[in-house]
Amino acid sequence: MKQHHSPLTLYRQELKKHSYFKQLFHTYALVSAALFLLFSALITYYVNDDYRHTLSDMQERSINRAYQLNQSVLQDIASSCFKIMEDADMSALLYSTDYTQTTGLQGRKIYDQMKQTSSLIHSLYFINFRTETVLDAYNRSPIEAHYDQELFTFLQEHTPNIAFYYGLPRWVSRGPKFASQRVFSLIIHTSKLGAIVVNIDCDAYEELIQLESSDYINILEVCGDGDVLISSDPELWGTNVNDDDTYKKITERVSKTGYFLEGSGLLKSRVVYLHNSGMNLTYYSVFNQNALYTSNHLIWVVLLYGVCFIVLGLLVTFGVSIVVYKPFRKFKETITNSSALTETTVQTAGMDDFTYLSGIYQNITTANARLQAMSNNWLKEKDRITLKRLLTNGSNANQIYPQEYEALNQYFCHAYSQIVVISIDFSSRQKEDSGGIGLLRYSISNVFNELMESKVLFINMDMFFPNVIYFVNHDDATNETLRSILLEGQKFMQSTFQITLSIGVSERVRDLDELSFSHRSAQDALNRRFLTGDGSIHFADELSLPSPAAEHYPYELDSAVIAALKNTDFDVFSNTLTDLFNVIRQFHLDQTIRSILQFEAAMQRFENANELMVQTLPWEIAILTQLDINTIQNYLLNRGKQDIEELAEIKSHSSEKPELIHTILEIVDSNLSNPNLSVVFLAGEVHLSVNYLRSIFKENTGDSLSNYIIQKKLELICHLLADTNTSLQDISDQLGFSTKNYFFTFFKKHMGTTPNEYRKEKKQNAQ
Repeated sequence: MKQHHSPLTLYRQELKKHSYFKQLFHTYALVSAALFLLFSALITYYVNDDYRHTLSDMQERSINRAYQLNQSVLQDIASSCFKIMEDADMSALLYSTDYTQTTGLQGRKIYDQMKQTSSLIHSLYFINFRTETVLDAYNRSPIEAHYDQELFTFLQEHTPNIAFYYGLPRWVSRGPKFASQRVFSLIIHTSKLGAIVVNIDCDAYEELIQLESSDYINILEVCGDGDVLISSDPELWGTNVNDDDTYKKITERVSKTGYFLEGSGLLKSRVVYLHNSGMNLTYYSVFNQNALYTSNHLIWVVLLYGVCFIVLGLLVTFGVSIVVYKPFRKFKETITNSSALTETTVQTAGMDDFTYLSGIYQNITTANARLQAMSNNWLKEKDRITLKRLLTNGSNANQIYPQEYEALNQYFCHAYSQIVVISIDFSSRQKEDSGGIGLLRYSISNVFNELMESKVLFINMDMFFPNVIYFVNHDDATNETLRSILLEGQKFMQSTFQITLSIGVSERVRDLDELSFSHRSAQDALNRRFLTGDGSIHFADELSLPSPAAEHYPYELDSAVIAALKNTDFDVFSNTLTDLFNVIRQFHLDQTIRSILQFEAAMQRFENANELMVQTLPWEIAILTQLDINTIQNYLLNRGKQDIEELAEIKSHSSEKPELIHTILEIVDSNLSNPNLSVVFLAGEVHLSVNYLRSIFKENTGDSLSNYIIQKKLELICHLLADTNTSLQDISDQLGFSTKNYFFTFFKKHMGTTPNEYRKEKKQNAQ
């Protein structure tokens, strides 16, 4: 009776006779393990590197957000403080020695107004050093009895300055019965007689800033004295970093913004900073760049999957080795049983049988596989290359051999042929990176392959970012079947991937020589997206575009629009602009864009000629083609409205110039002691732009406005020095100089002598 053995028993017996199976298993095992290890290492590297870039972006984003919010929110609070400083009631509250009930009520009113300017305000103090009192949220109390003594210690050491101070982090309560909270202060201490202090709630401020942080990033905002105002590490709040090496490097750098690396080797730290930019603040973030970010849970997931892959690979390797070994065994038996090859086998005695057989088999298999692959690739690409040649240039049809025409006729078995160009809309592209767009492009191809295969004969011609091109062949004399397929694909991509597609379909052709024309018409149809917006489908058969020779720029409408601007007639401007755009909408995309650029240039010339200050878009073709024509028309309409309003304002002020100059002179005379007196201050008072104010003052007086302000201050100073015994310190305070040194510097720069020397000389001349 014949004994039967299991396959594993037979392979075990073969393994004892020959080392081939063992070598095969070891080879597969090593290769599989190496591939899986390499795969895991690469994935770990890219996940780790992506996490590093994410942390780096988080680092810069937090600093930029903190800077932008400070420039808007805190600057608004500071501006409100300076504005109330001009109020007579505030001056009485801060500097007067007489404190009446009316003064207290006005102070309470101003306090409530200031408190409502921002939710970040924790509390406010109005301090009068003459009366040694402070008005806060609850009452007016002596400075020595106030609960915030740390502030008054700081003010005693602080020199009054025209610029506000921003810092002094500390714990302060809203009143004697409240718990302390973290705050820092905005202090306006322009005079030794009084000061305004606005305490900012640190908790609300940090919640507004929303610092992004991680185990590897520490983000700090530091005031001019080196105190930490906010930090992603709560323990650093309020500490002084003047002795910190990182902060020293930032203060010593020439550039006010940038980044640099600290440390060496793999443990470098990346420091991003924005130094002394706005309100004397410094923002910097320290990012510890580790070799491996263990807090990234994806790292551990990748490593776990790597281990699982290795174990699974070993099991699969064993099975694959058995499967691969079996045909070699049969092949060996066949060769061994062949009398013709037995002599050869005997003649190669001493050579391992499997080595010999595998060599023969490998040579034959490799040669056949290479030839078959070359043949398949050549046949597959030949038709595609031929079609692409015809798409790009119809004249190539004369260079195609009859055999190639015959091969292509299989795609023309139906009556009509069309080119379909599918494009991801610009708004959808902005939601994905280049890798995501590539995946979406392949998804588009798969979706439309499935939809079109059952309805029409098609070829996926090409895929290039961001378009997918199809060659479609069908018998439908209308576009309805194709339209329904394209609409179905559009809806599926929008619902599944949240992207919109625009599609251009060429005119129907019957001959290969017309493919290049068909391709151009498909692109023209796709370009109509510029008129209708994203998510549109256009068929070239349904378009009525003029020939390029008939696309003439409407110069008469251009002139009419500019004339309406000159006449400041918005209704005429709006109507003629609509007429102009109705004309250029009929052109091909390139001519439409050129016409828009030509009209914008005409508006720019008009604005420059009339010195109109209008911010414009970057008028580049690459940017305009990502918009739609309605958006551009509305922008130009609003821009023209601004031009007309500004031009009308200029014309209205031209008849009021003498009275306006008189008003300006009066404001200058009444504000000589105001430290904020400047051209910017005057422009705000008369509600004009700075450039326009300078221009009309120079035109009517022959002198610059800033020089006039300086001369008026010098006249008053010279009078006080020569005709009175007022002290130099009092003159400095009266004229609004922040310090006595600045007063000396100003006088000597413009008079060529010091105030003391000038006074002495005038008294000697008087004697």
